[in-house]
Amino acid sequence: MLEPSERQLLLKMARDAITAAVNKREYVLPKDLPGNLLQSGASFVTLTKNGELRGCVGTLSAHQPLYLDTVENARHAAFDDGRFDEVSKEDLGNIHIEVSVLSIPLPRHLRSTYDVLDMLRREKPGLILRYGYHQATFLPQVWEQISGAEEFLSRLCMKAGLASRAWEDKETAKKIHYDTYIVQKFEE
Repeated sequence: MLEPSERQLLLKMARDAITAAVNKREYVLPKDLPGNLLQSGASFVTLTKNGELRGCVGTLSAHQPLYLDTVENARHAAFDDGRFDEVSKEDLGNIHIEVSVLSIPLPRHLRSTYDVLDMLRREKPGLILRYGYHQATFLPQVWEQISGAEEFLSRLCMKAGLASRAWEDKETAKKIHYDTYIVQKFEE
């Protein structure tokens, strides 16, 4: 768990990295970062504008220091999320930043679709769905926008490039792999 001062520093670093990129300047990292930010970590950075999604990019597994992962994901959310135009100077003042630090994803060996739905209803976790070359994730925050486990799973299947009800097909369901995770979420 990150301390409040570490959470604020990550938010500031994300904003400063986006601002520097918009202004075509090099971003200079702060010195003497706290030890927790130097540890390997996985994060997602979500940008909203007027309450609407404006970009969301992240990593599912820790492969670099948390501060670097967050800074890179902030830039990618602002400039490389193909669903949106790049963040402009005019956008900067209206962009709201949220950072989610992920736990290590845990494989879930569930025997049936009923078990998957039951687990989703009880835990409301972040979920990674994998089927062959298809993969998608929803952060736990997505539960705030979705009415139930069936809708959550259907939308996640679509995000992965599968049919929305692929999870109901017995043959497909046998080959779907699920990992769950929790996040420490904080925002400006």
